[in-house]
Amino acid sequence: MAALSNIDIQKELVKGNILIFPFKKDNLKGASYNLTASHLAWKIPNKNTDSYTSIYNASLNQVIIPGKASVLIVTNEAIWVSEGIAGTYHSKVKLVSEGIGHIGTTLDPGYMGVSVITLHNHTEKDINLTPGKSTFTSIMFQFVRSQCDPEQHDNRPGRPDILNKVGLTDKENEWLNERFRNYKESLQIQLKNSKDFQDLRDKYNNKNNKFDFLFPYVIYGTFIIASSSLAGYLYNNQSNLKQTNWYSAANFFADKATVGFTGALIVQLVNDIQRKNKQI
Repeated sequence: MAALSNIDIQKELVKGNILIFPFKKDNLKGASYNLTASHLAWKIPNKNTDSYTSIYNASLNQVIIPGKASVLIVTNEAIWVSEGIAGTYHSKVKLVSEGIGHIGTTLDPGYMGVSVITLHNHTEKDINLTPGKSTFTSIMFQFVRSQCDPEQHDNRPGRPDILNKVGLTDKENEWLNERFRNYKESLQIQLKNSKDFQDLRDKYNNKNNKFDFLFPYVIYGTFIIASSSLAGYLYNNQSNLKQTNWYSAANFFADKATVGFTGALIVQLVNDIQRKNKQI
């Protein structure tokens, strides 16, 4: 399967097959989208500890990844993808160069919610991330060859199977339970209202649909001209043409075709106006 380019991702965002919020157009790269860390982050227990401990320092507004530690970090973004799209998560070169281990995990078709990413700091020094700003993993999207069986998709929104082990505070639960992080419709509304998405959508529509909307009108217009010209020819030359079954059929076809194509053009115009009014 080939990865979706930034143009492909943009197209699927506009079509509503990929939803990402909060959305930042600068995080859309050549063939991926960079996800940022949230303030929900914990150190994974090791032989010296038996519980998860938060690594978010509220006074500094920093997620601090301790040296030689493995941590869980929740993405600031919630994602929904259609049943026809899957994804893979990848390391950021900048973080790997600082000592963070490689990332390799997947996004199932039809997934909804935040992502929970595991990182390991191989160095002795702390590595800091700023919630909502620091990107720490890249997601690549691919089309699946055939839609997956939804019964095989058992990951609930936000991966509570993982986070329930952490011991969430009330505020952390409140953050995770915001509607747009759990329901596609709410996520879609948030994305539609995002200025970065609106700018991206307008740029895409202006670039790709500049003349596309004219195509059906050209087709209908061509057939209307052809059928009306045939009808006019038959009418003007009826005295010179034999009134045969051929003549009657051609005359009937020309009249009906002109009316039919004119009606189709009007329907197309009405539908285009309605789509424009409902445009994302």
